[in-house]
Amino acid sequence: MSNGTAKYQRLSNTAKDVYNERGCCGVIAVAIYCNVSFGQARAALERAGRKHGHGTTVSQLVSAVKELDGVELVLDKRTPTDKFTVNGAPEALSDTRRAMLLTRGHVAAMIDGVVHDYTQGRRHRVIGTLTEASYL
Repeated sequence: MSNGTAKYQRLSNTAKDVYNERGCCGVIAVAIYCNVSFGQARAALERAGRKHGHGTTVSQLVSAVKELDGVELVLDKRTPTDKFTVNGAPEALSDTRRAMLLTRGHVAAMIDGVVHDYTQGRRHRVIGTLTEASYL
């Protein structure tokens, strides 16, 4: 298990065991991106409008990261010529230190070239990224 997968798995276990949460990839991505606990990320997303057991919107992700990390994220939608998968993100975004990778129905965090997610080896296409404005 890679370092990124192990960290994701620890947070996922906390989500299930402590908070009875499932399908909380947005909360885990915020926790990893901001280097905070699952509970802190969950509370920030709740204040942004996320309901227990439901998914997370892009605006909720942006709001929670701004609250927890003081960073303004911007959405960069992928165009047909620059598509890549979650596994290809470290190479495609080599000039970016931190990013949130958006796929259909899922979000993952990438920190220092390591994707923190359970999708290792799967071919989930990134349809957008959330990065700090200074990286665009």
